[in-house]
Amino acid sequence: MVFNKIVYDKSETELTVCSFEILAFFLGNSKVCYKDLDCFTKDAPFTNSFGTLPESPDELQIKLLLFTRNHKAVGQAVVYNDPQSVQQSGYDSTKPLKVLIHGYMSQGDADWVINMKDALLQKGDFNVMTVDWRIGAHKIYNQATANTRLVGAVIARMLNVLKDDFGCDTNSIHIIGHSLGAQTAGYIVAFNELACSHQRAYYYFTESILDACKFTAVPCTSDKDYAAGHRFTKNRTTILDRTSVVSQIVSF
Repeated sequence: MVFNKIVYDKSETELTVCSFEILAFFLGNSKVCYKDLDCFTKDAPFTNSFGTLPESPDELQIKLLLFTRNHKAVGQAVVYNDPQSVQQSGYDSTKPLKVLIHGYMSQGDADWVINMKDALLQKGDFNVMTVDWRIGAHKIYNQATANTRLVGAVIARMLNVLKDDFGCDTNSIHIIGHSLGAQTAGYIVAFNELACSHQRAYYYFTESILDACKFTAVPCTSDKDYAAGHRFTKNRTTILDRTSVVSQIVSF
């Protein structure tokens, strides 16, 4: 139960209430279970959504689309409990898999997702899977946060099918998430966060995929040393090109 507004009729004053989400922690179910996926509780460490539990797969209608160089423009739908959908998708287990997950108030055909998918397919002969959980992402923030747990479970099941039934090499899986998509990725496997501008992150990452644009960096002990020009440049230059790194999660 979540209250967003309280209206006092006498004064015709509208009071916006921002903190009543915590009531959900004490009200409603303490656990939900969804067939073939998992059971979800309010227990620690899942306390970042004020006791809100994930909505059902039927409500969220999560869509996974597979793109390859043979299907660049139109993705082929794949379903974790339908191996035949994978067989018909053009998935090739000998090629690396890139998984793109959008974030809060976004969708699987967002500009950054399409641009990054296209850049990846231009860069290499990959399988690129986009995850569209727009219904669950366009909810009040604590509900969207809770929904990432179910999205993560769906992706994990899909990856297990690719591994067990189709011989996918898990070392070739590269998961890329932005905003709550990064949190979703964290429910699949442990991940390392990149410290960068949140809203510009996917632009920088997409540009780093292509050979024409590289971002170089040198280590420095502090902002003060950087401003003074004291940088450690000898044999310490780094080039950002994330396509050379596999079996990792990148979060924005």
